[in-house]
Amino acid sequence: MIENPYGEHGGESGFVNTSDVPPQLPILPMRTVGLFPGISGPLSIGREASVRVIEAAFAGDKLIGLLAQRDPTEDKPQPTGLYSVGVAARLHRIQRAPDGTLRVLAQGLQRIRVSEYLQEEPYLRARIQVLHDVEESAKEVESLQVYLVQQFGKLMAQTPLMAGELLAALSSISSPGMIADIIAGHLNIP
Repeated sequence: MIENPYGEHGGESGFVNTSDVPPQLPILPMRTVGLFPGISGPLSIGREASVRVIEAAFAGDKLIGLLAQRDPTEDKPQPTGLYSVGVAARLHRIQRAPDGTLRVLAQGLQRIRVSEYLQEEPYLRARIQVLHDVEESAKEVESLQVYLVQQFGKLMAQTPLMAGELLAALSSISSPGMIADIIAGHLNIP
């Protein structure tokens, strides 16, 4: 689901201003690839430490860092068990399921890199650095961008569940990084 591919502040220069993402974030380990910048989606939270991250975020600015685990079977991932690059996300809605798990709607904001872990208990907290796409306007990049959108269009034609308006939205975006994030966010790749 794309709520606003240009983020809250408009423009294609980024999904949010860098200053909107604080230098420290609670970290939520994800068993699988999570969200990408500009993509909104549901998170299912069941681990005790993960529930604490969500509760702390909702008590504060509703911002967290999402990092994929190196080993998705690990129940208590340590910092060394997480990739260092992930995404800052804003939490929008929370719902507690009868089984005690949390269902959270989150929106990916900016790509981040963890520079240092500051705490491990009761949940992970890290100093982060916001990463920015390197924008190149070379003809080769533009050609690859057009090719990527065309190939994604062919995939969408094969998949009845994909929204047709997504291709039109992608065609109007000029940022190669944003296009890649949106397409990656809509592919179900383990």
